[in-house]
Amino acid sequence: LFDWKAERNEPGNESRGVTSLPEVGDGTELGSMKATIREQLRSWAADPNLPLEEQKRNVRQLLAQWHPDKNQHRDSSATHVFQFIQEEVNRILSEQTHASVQASKEEQRKAQARERKAQREAERAAKTSALESARVE
Repeated sequence: LFDWKAERNEPGNESRGVTSLPEVGDGTELGSMKATIREQLRSWAADPNLPLEEQKRNVRQLLAQWHPDKNQHRDSSATHVFQFIQEEVNRILSEQTHASVQASKEEQRKAQARERKAQREAERAAKTSALESARVE
């Protein structure tokens, strides 16, 4: 569907960049193009070896290739795909932010549970010590 190739000829960088896109009139359905773009955007976001700056560059290049002003020959399909890319990037960022917030909240809950446990243990130790000292007297 798309020929996703590396921007640079580096080993292990085969699927990171964006190259030319097919013409809309060549039988490619808009829905399948969106699915492919969604998959590519998600793979860039999930790739821990892909630096954030390179992710941003790839998205900017993809947006530039589908910008309606540069694709007037593609009618409204370029506009739909361009808007879809923007929406999908926002959705991915929102999901990442939500996951990060959830992980942070979970870590806070675990830390609070550890603090409560330590406090209970300290109270038990103090109570045991007080009982022992009372017995000695």
